[in-house]
Amino acid sequence: MLKRIVFPMLVVVAVIALTMFVCAVTPWMYIDIASFILVPIGSLLFMGLAFGWKASGAAFSSAWRPNASRRELEASVRFFKGLRAVVWSFGALGAMIGLIAVLSNLTDRARVGPNLAVALVSVLYAAIFDLLAALPFLSVSTKRLAEAD
Repeated sequence: MLKRIVFPMLVVVAVIALTMFVCAVTPWMYIDIASFILVPIGSLLFMGLAFGWKASGAAFSSAWRPNASRRELEASVRFFKGLRAVVWSFGALGAMIGLIAVLSNLTDRARVGPNLAVALVSVLYAAIFDLLAALPFLSVSTKRLAEAD
């Protein structure tokens, strides 16, 4: 199970790093604290509060454990489907906040770039978090659930 979760994560990281290298950009331009707080942290907090902290942890661990029950795998699939929806919702929320900030400050050119960056980086973080966390765990849980039939 480990390789079915970790290897896809490594592929995502390698593709991102290779793309940054080919485009000759610095990774620091993709760091935005507001977007990081909003998308991955906000998503995990939302799911922890909505799904329950214990059930959230169980969703992650049931994908790893070879002896996870059918019921645990079903709960894991529900959790990760919900996490994917929440991640993209928070990404869209960050994009809207950034675009509203851009449109409200069009006359101040110094603020247009940073506000537009918040909008775009929020969506980027949603895609990365989905590919690094939600999708690998969802895929493994779904596959194991299908094998349980």
